[in-house]
Amino acid sequence: MSNIIWGLLLILIGTEILIKSVFGIDTPFIKIAFGIFLVYLGISFITDIGKNTKQKTFKFSDKYIIEKNIECDYRTLFGDSTIDLSHSNLTTHKKISIDTLFGSTTVIINPDIPTKIIVDSRFANAHLPNSSTITFGKYTYTNGNCNEKAHLEIHAKVIFGNLSIKNS
Repeated sequence: MSNIIWGLLLILIGTEILIKSVFGIDTPFIKIAFGIFLVYLGISFITDIGKNTKQKTFKFSDKYIIEKNIECDYRTLFGDSTIDLSHSNLTTHKKISIDTLFGSTTVIINPDIPTKIIVDSRFANAHLPNSSTITFGKYTYTNGNCNEKAHLEIHAKVIFGNLSIKNS
């Protein structure tokens, strides 16, 4: 789909050059290109263009999910979600990402499973099990020995939203 957007932008540039040189008419190309980009971005949020097939996306809804087998990434857009990872059995290293944009996500982890959480917060609130709160920047939280073979690694991004990670 991104090829279509780039193709449309190149066609617009060519058309603007032709119109300007043949007819002497000046067109507002930058405004048109920016408008097309915003439309593409909005459509991709709604329809999951370029969607990762191993990703669960929660949009404009409230969801509660219990994961016994951690196999995918999670994304919350304009909604509330609770992701319960406390019932999972890890035998190997699992790496997942949890993204929250204009929403709220609560993640429940098992304190007995070694866990490394890397949080990137932008104009948001991220609450971690050790009572740390991050509003802007990056923070790494570790629980247990994350050098073990079986451990969980979470990369969490929260933008204009709320993320709360709790022990079960």
